[in-house]
Amino acid sequence: TGADIALTDRYLGWAPAQAESCIPLFRRVLNDYMRPNVNRLRLKTDLLLLIDELIRHLPKSDPIPEEFRFLQPAIQHIERDPCDNLPVAALAKLCFISESYFRASFRKYSGGLSATEYRNKLRIAKAQELLDSSLWTTALIAEKLGFYDVSHFYRVYKKFNGTLPKKSDGSGDMPTETEDLQ
Repeated sequence: TGADIALTDRYLGWAPAQAESCIPLFRRVLNDYMRPNVNRLRLKTDLLLLIDELIRHLPKSDPIPEEFRFLQPAIQHIERDPCDNLPVAALAKLCFISESYFRASFRKYSGGLSATEYRNKLRIAKAQELLDSSLWTTALIAEKLGFYDVSHFYRVYKKFNGTLPKKSDGSGDMPTETEDLQ
């Protein structure tokens, strides 16, 4: 029908022409699965074909420009685990370059952000997702995302968003300190 195809917690809106190649595969997998005497090998094959087709339609991530390829180990580390407070000196060592050259190069790569600011930007994006879910207190978010404490989380959040974090439960109220401690 051309409806969105949901993958985990992210949605991909595909035009009907893009989804056309996936729909027959999905139906075949579903029909194979529903059969009483399912041929498991055929089911697995069809499922792998469907997964392959879905992966082909995933948006391609922007590759690191060639001039910054030497920063790739540090960038991957930060993006894979933004909660890890690895010092800049250790990030530079991952790239086998000096700390000062790393700092200057990383700022050029990130459009003016330091490695710490880049990491915090990723953390705040994740924090916003968690706040939107209304399932997490700000204290728990701060702890899970590697902030020193709630006040550090608030300062960093305000720096990037211009306001203090608010839960999206409709009330728009700032979490209270007792709520954070629960």
